[in-house]
This record gives sequence, structure tokens and C-alpha cells, in this order.
Amino acid sequence: MIAYEQVVETVHISSAKELFEVLSPFDDRYNLLNNGYIFRGVASTMHFLLPTALRPENFEYIKSFSNLSKFIIQDGKDYNTEFFQRFFEYGILYDFFVNSDSNGLKIPHVDALRNSIGMYYKEMSMIYEEWLPKELHELAALAQHYGLPTRLLDWSSDPFVSLYFASINSLKQNNDSDEYMVLWAMNRYRIEFESVTETYSQLEIINPPYGGNDNLRSQKGILTYWRGDELLNPDGSINFEIGIDRRPLDELLQESLSENERYLKEPFKIFYKFLIPNKEARAIFIALEKMNYNAARLFPGFDGIAMLMRERLLTKV
Repeated sequence: MIAYEQVVETVHISSAKELFEVLSPFDDRYNLLNNGYIFRGVASTMHFLLPTALRPENFEYIKSFSNLSKFIIQDGKDYNTEFFQRFFEYGILYDFFVNSDSNGLKIPHVDALRNSIGMYYKEMSMIYEEWLPKELHELAALAQHYGLPTRLLDWSSDPFVSLYFASINSLKQNNDSDEYMVLWAMNRYRIEFESVTETYSQLEIINPPYGGNDNLRSQKGILTYWRGDELLNPDGSINFEIGIDRRPLDELLQESLSENERYLKEPFKIFYKFLIPNKEARAIFIALEKMNYNAARLFPGFDGIAMLMRERLLTKV
């Protein structure tokens, strides 16, 4: 397998000033701005590139969250498999679709779910196939945005949006230890360009529609997920025993590209992983506030204003 460092370059940042120099349009070391990168900011190195629905500690939560869990027999069977993981994820999306529709909310049109209202099992064959199917992308993106657990991972095309979330979450956790926040930068354009002529990996990138979703538009949101294989045996029967792959995205890409002859001939960096001291969170947050990156901008409406006021009190900006 290729070295992790070939896929991910880890960069230690010493101060807020150095970080903003890296994110300057004049920087020629990383050239991150308007160059095809997407970004994700987290408050701790313990927050891996792993979506909510696939975190091991969330399995029972996912299981109980899905209304379909009542249809399985509690017989001591191990439900911690890929089939049942998809079964529960499907149940969450199905419930979100049905409840939104019955309350008159505008939601993405999904023929399979529309045709199965009242008969949840009618279109369940989609979970045996590649997961997540494209017809559920927009619905899953909407569910993710409103806090439901999915296997989608949030990114932004704007690094300062990602830094806002990393810094405010670090401050809320009163995280002034010697630990680090992380700003991930992923080379989206290069991956997509290479994938035009060859299946480079199972990484899927979703550009959700911004119309009607002011928060997503303001945050310049983009979503990714790792496409799951079919769950069918050679004879067409369902394989219920396949385990859940809970590895983070950087590790999945490391393994996938290790087996890709084209990448091995012409390797390129997929990620930059910027490690930023938590003690710099307040300085970063104040700098972002001066640039008008705050809750009022990223959450348009009264909720965003209230969040802004609370965050200013928290940080004494």
C-alpha cells in the first residue's frame, strides 16, 4: 500500500497569522483559493473524516432513530452489518420523506419513495444495490442539513466557512489544551478530472441545489460519500453478513489509490491536513468576524442573529 503521506500532507500551523497567510490569494505554497479544493473544519484531531451514520458509537442511535427498526425480530442476531446499516439509513430517509410530504413541505421528488408510501418495503431493493443511489442524493442532502444522520460528509468550497465551524466549536468546548483543530483541504477538481476517463475511486461528490436552502447556499455546502458496493451474492441472493466499513475517507482513498495503476504512475496529493493549535481558536474567530464570517451570514434569518449574539458573548468579540 502507498504511504499515507503520499495521499495526505500534514501541515503544522503555529498561529492564526500563519494560517491566514496560507489562505491568502498571494500564497504560492499551497494555492488553495479558487483552485478546486473543498474544505472541512473540525475542532479536534479526534473528529475523523467519518459521517455521522457510520460512527461506531452511533449505531444504536441510528437503529432506534429509524422507524423501520420495529420490523426486525429481536432474536439476538447481529444487526451490525452493512445490510442492516443501509436498512436503518433507508428508514430514516423514508420517514423524513413521508413526514415532510404529509405536512405539506416541499421536498425532492423521489418516485421510488412516492410509490411506496404506506408500503415501506416496496422499493427496498435499492439497499441491495450500490448505496447511496443517485435518486436519494438530494433528499439525503436535505435530511443531513437538518441534522438527521446520513453517510454524507459536509464540506464547503469556502475555507473560511470551514474555519468558522472549527473555531466556534473549539471555543464552545472550551478547548484551550495543547490539542489541535483541523482544516482539511481536498483536491476535488483533480479527483473529478481523473475520474472522467477512469473510475478512480468510490468517492462521490454531491453538489446539492442551493435554491430554497439559504443556509446551504450561504455556507457553500458540498457533500461527499463513499459509494457502497452491491450486497448480492453471485447467485443473486442477498449477503446479510458483509461488515460495515467504518474507516475514514482519507484511509479509504489511501487503499483505493494503492490499487490504481494510473495514480501510481502519476501520483498527486489528495489532501492537505492543516493542524492548528486550539489556543488560536479565539484569534481565528475574531479575524473571521472582521471578515463578516459569522452566524448571521452563514445562517440567514433570526436564528443566525441570535446565534451571533450568543457567540459574541461567548468570545467577547
